[in-house]
Amino acid sequence: MYEAHTNHAPNPGQSAQAEGPVCRLSVLDTDGTHISQNISEEIDTPREARPTSAPRLRIPSTKTAVSEGFQDDEAIVSIAGTASPPQRLALARSVPVMTGESDLRKLLSGMRPQLNPGRYVFATVDGAGGVPSGITPVVTVSEQEGLTMVVRLEEADAAGLSYDYVAGWITLRVHSALEAVGLTAAVAKELADIGLSCNVVAGFHHDHLFVPYERSAEAVAALEDLARRSV
Repeated sequence: MYEAHTNHAPNPGQSAQAEGPVCRLSVLDTDGTHISQNISEEIDTPREARPTSAPRLRIPSTKTAVSEGFQDDEAIVSIAGTASPPQRLALARSVPVMTGESDLRKLLSGMRPQLNPGRYVFATVDGAGGVPSGITPVVTVSEQEGLTMVVRLEEADAAGLSYDYVAGWITLRVHSALEAVGLTAAVAKELADIGLSCNVVAGFHHDHLFVPYERSAEAVAALEDLARRSV
């Protein structure tokens, strides 16, 4: 998807509510389905001339956006019915939104567990102070009792943070949907059967497991075996 943006000011006499020709984020699914609901009109361009997703403008309802084509990473756009010169809208690529897998068999057979390098610990600090200097957490959770962070062991030691659980970080590389049912339970059971604790964190694209560091390679092997049996 693309984000089109411009610094063009509102036309003289244009109401503040209309906000002039302000560029907005345009998101189209692969079949052309509109995901974004807050954009009023699409730039009129031939489909073959558009990038992955055509840029859009929010403009007064009495005006029309007309595309005059694309040049390099810019769209040349004018607002019909105004004396304003054509605007050059920069097209900034951003990460495409993809639909996650929700079929349990496919999730298990395609999970592709990957052990990330390093040792990680769970630490907590006063939430009011935020993340301490020199710390780059891979996970943060805001709780009433404070801010929980998952950080590299070396960073925790350097910052004088207390911890007692040293973990290996495993990423399930399958893109799992947040509404998917059963993946966490199946993974946790597989590891529980060999006496391993499993702390799960869901990211937008993947699930992440924090298991005892000294047995993290064993955990990966068990998950790979589960994946083979799920084909």
